[in-house]
Amino acid sequence: MTDQPASSDDWADDPSTGPRTAFTEVFVAEGQGAARTALRDRRGILAVIVRDTPRAALFECPCGCGDVVVINTDPRSGPAWRIRVDETGATLMPSVWRTTGCRSHFIVWQSRIWWCRFLGDDFREDEIGAGFRSETEEVGVPADQDDWPDAMDAELRAEWRRIRHERRGRSTQG
Repeated sequence: MTDQPASSDDWADDPSTGPRTAFTEVFVAEGQGAARTALRDRRGILAVIVRDTPRAALFECPCGCGDVVVINTDPRSGPAWRIRVDETGATLMPSVWRTTGCRSHFIVWQSRIWWCRFLGDDFREDEIGAGFRSETEEVGVPADQDDWPDAMDAELRAEWRRIRHERRGRSTQG
């Protein structure tokens, strides 16, 4: 099963061309081996490992650093992102904020990549990956992506409310 919400033009063959704006395909795999093979063979895909339930999402970091990012989507295995795959593409909630390597911070919503940047962020190119150009540019935010869709903002807010509620519940149980 695959969905193709984005044009293959959104993912250049050369990862050094800069931050990506979308995944070209959502590929469903039965295991890590099949997912990693698909990533190697087809540029710009997001692979979802499904064995009775979505277990993980794998993709090349959209900043262009070349790292493969593995996101746990199975809450039985510890802290997990929520994933939804439908006719609009793949959505991961909450945002992905890499704490090692390129340190990219982004949201995957409907197979599009929305870069996160907060006012006052002071990034150096060596800290955030080759895809970002300079401190004077909008770091990680392509020119056509300066405003988030209202529906995505609402979904993010709902997800953070859910996470805070879960954490409060755990802290009062202990």
